[in-house]
Amino acid sequence: MQKICPQSARVHRVLSHSYSVYLVALIVGVVVDTFFKMRFSFDFYSEIGFLIIFAGTLLVYWAQNTSSASKKESINKNTSRDFARGPYKFTRNPTHAGLMFMMFGFGIIAGSFTIIILTLVAFTVSKLIFLPQEEKLLVAKYGSEYLEYQKKVNPWI
Repeated sequence: MQKICPQSARVHRVLSHSYSVYLVALIVGVVVDTFFKMRFSFDFYSEIGFLIIFAGTLLVYWAQNTSSASKKESINKNTSRDFARGPYKFTRNPTHAGLMFMMFGFGIIAGSFTIIILTLVAFTVSKLIFLPQEEKLLVAKYGSEYLEYQKKVNPWI
């Protein structure tokens, strides 16, 4: 059985709160959209929405697989960590980007301005409130290796 360090538990708690922001925004968006139908409709939007959802799903899947493989590798070796793997080469928060794409795609399929706006609100709240907390914890846990990674990889996507 793998022992989870307190620092990892705090990182996961911050992440769970930030992921919850997307869920709450989606629920609020659907409820508000039910009462105040601010909709748009074009024939090809459904296809675009499905493609965006599919891309977001692939990004989340890729991020989770990369993260899982990195954990297994770090257990087996005591070497320096390479944070810039898989989607983490392009963004420090690929799961958040994937969640944003999935919710945005759903908003397009539903033709809902409310859901699209709340997607942007959820993304902004996560980026400004929760992800800075996560990054502080990761710097405390990994030190200079993570600081170097922060310098190399885009924080805004």
